[in-house]
Amino acid sequence: MLFERLRLFALFCAPVLGFAASAVLEQEPASDEAVVGRELAARAGGETLGFDELDALLLDRHGRSQEGREALLHLLKSEVLASLEKSHRLQIAPARIEARWKELDQEARASGDPGGVAAMLRRSGIEPEVFRRFLRLSIVQETLARRALGIAEDRPVSGEQQEMWLEGVLAERGTEELDPARSNGLLLRSGDVEISRTEFGAHLRTQADAPDVRDACYQLLLLKKMQARLPDLSSDAVGRAVDEEVERRKREAESDPRYKGLPFEQLLGAQGMSIDTLRRDPSVRIASLARLWVA
Repeated sequence: MLFERLRLFALFCAPVLGFAASAVLEQEPASDEAVVGRELAARAGGETLGFDELDALLLDRHGRSQEGREALLHLLKSEVLASLEKSHRLQIAPARIEARWKELDQEARASGDPGGVAAMLRRSGIEPEVFRRFLRLSIVQETLARRALGIAEDRPVSGEQQEMWLEGVLAERGTEELDPARSNGLLLRSGDVEISRTEFGAHLRTQADAPDVRDACYQLLLLKKMQARLPDLSSDAVGRAVDEEVERRKREAESDPRYKGLPFEQLLGAQGMSIDTLRRDPSVRIASLARLWVA
């Protein structure tokens, strides 16, 4: 577990992933690796994957799950802190951020990590500038919580006290959930802070577990490869095959004794998904195209 001063960043800074897809799709030349993780989410087998495509799938799969809701709240908290930093005209000196970095680095080394914070960030895939931003926001949170709670500068303010203060701020500002289809892509609003679907997708990518992101990249690239091999298929044929695959999964799920006869739509809803998101999912479309390929 990260030490206490890194608690806030455990919420915001999960690994940022940039990687080539599985060797099943053939490895790209090493000279192409630099672009992956910056301009591209993944590359393999002559196919490339943009971050917008990856983020859309992660939103479908995880955006409405419990973990996704938590990630959205974390993003909202960070943006509210950034707004409060500006409205209170706080000036967090670079030297103060550097001092906090060094303090955390010493604690990391004392805990047995000879590489300190830098090594921890490399292992987690967190960019140092991203970490420093949240390091600054943690100082903003601590400073404003201390002022609001009337805690003297020479007295500590605990992480729990800081979180209680921030929760109170959110309650006072109010939080409004929006339909992105009717609000120009906005998902959430709290005072002057607005979170768009695009922003949430990019943030969710940094919060999702590495195997989930890797699997999403692999399936999206594989789907592109299969579609390229079946260029003459009509959209109607693909649509029918997708409907058949969804129906097959529905029968299988509803006959599974583990689910005790729960409706398929309810099972999907418990995962934050729907029939529509399932139909778009590359795992369903890959299975559908595979059956058409064999036929």
